[in-house]
Amino acid sequence: MKTMKILTAAVFATVMVFGLIPTASANFTLLTPSSTPPWTNLDNALLDNDPNAVITNNPAAADIPGIVGYSGSVVELYKADVDSSNNINPDEGVLADFYTTEFIPPDDPGGAFIHWIGDDAETESFAVYNPLYLLVKDGVANSPIWYIFDLGELNWIGTGDLKLENFWPSNGAISHVAIYGDYDETSTGVPEPTTLLLLGFGLVGLAGVSRKLKK
Repeated sequence: MKTMKILTAAVFATVMVFGLIPTASANFTLLTPSSTPPWTNLDNALLDNDPNAVITNNPAAADIPGIVGYSGSVVELYKADVDSSNNINPDEGVLADFYTTEFIPPDDPGGAFIHWIGDDAETESFAVYNPLYLLVKDGVANSPIWYIFDLGELNWIGTGDLKLENFWPSNGAISHVAIYGDYDETSTGVPEPTTLLLLGFGLVGLAGVSRKLKK
């Protein structure tokens, strides 16, 4: 009986250390066409500064800094097409494994729910990809054709859920969403010192339990 109690305590401690007990959360960052406010293809700021500039109808990573006035470069961290739910166009981007998107409704969406599906251990090893931008693109040439949001202004750092509502309510629908950020590949996948320390404590604890069982 005493042995069973020791084993139960050790397993519970290990689970608590590594955060394997799931916690339900309804927290998300809400975005609508009026959030932050966004940049759109109707924004003349870039054209006013450079009369020869052209604002593309379908921005890619290389276009984002010029549109938002960022002096650095960004990469596509995540992109989901409406058809990705049918595996026609799978999710893309260097962090595609850490998000999933639910378009609402699926066929003609005016909204979407971008879910963070990474766990706490992965969150600790993630860099803050600041700045972070979200592109919401219309499927046809409606006005505006796209919105770009500064997610940093909403205190979103890449490891939470995003909820999109009320896009093109009268005419049009979302065709895809994409997250762009200043990505440092060398900063991901490296365990934090705290994580390594907790791992050491867990292994020492399990070794102690093993010695007690042998006696």
